[in-house]
Amino acid sequence: MAEKRRRVLVCDDDEDLRSTLEWFLQSEFDVTLASSGSEALETLSRGGIDLVLLDLLMPGLSGQETLQRIRASPDTRALPVVILTAVPDALAIDECRILGAQDYLIKPVDIVLLKKTLQKAVAGKPPAAPASPPETTGAEAPELEAHRKALSAFVHVVSESLSPVRRQLAAAQGAHPDNQFVKQAADRVARIEALIHDLAKIASQRG
Repeated sequence: MAEKRRRVLVCDDDEDLRSTLEWFLQSEFDVTLASSGSEALETLSRGGIDLVLLDLLMPGLSGQETLQRIRASPDTRALPVVILTAVPDALAIDECRILGAQDYLIKPVDIVLLKKTLQKAVAGKPPAAPASPPETTGAEAPELEAHRKALSAFVHVVSESLSPVRRQLAAAQGAHPDNQFVKQAADRVARIEALIHDLAKIASQRG
């Protein structure tokens, strides 16, 4: 008997990113989409969701507030929640993990890593430990913090710019899976995404 497919709720206010994530994840999960924290909570109230992939920066209910409400409800208290956001901030990471997030990934994320993280979360693996508190010492700390903020801003801008490109390439791959231009473009965009992911991790480092 075939194993039942898990149902993941993807909550993000970026329509292009929602569509891209749905396209990438639908091979392994049944995907339900929500454009806001309120819509996500309404969907969860109807049941049937096994896992939530949640953005932080959204209009209305933020990701943290949505996570708090998920954990406050007896029906969703034990539901695995993975954060996916463009905010590479150690304090935000700690806050989400304290609230009960299973894991925390930075946009743009490697799809293989995302799938592995979701599979681990839905399998009931324990949440990752909170990040170490940021360390800022010495007279150079304000200057370093300014550099980190500038790098984070660059990562955010590039990530947002890549979103429609990912959507267009996903559609092109579906329509022309053997086209060399599409293959090469998708490969180069994937490399850029990997570099941006590395920069996001660097921007989140302290000390």
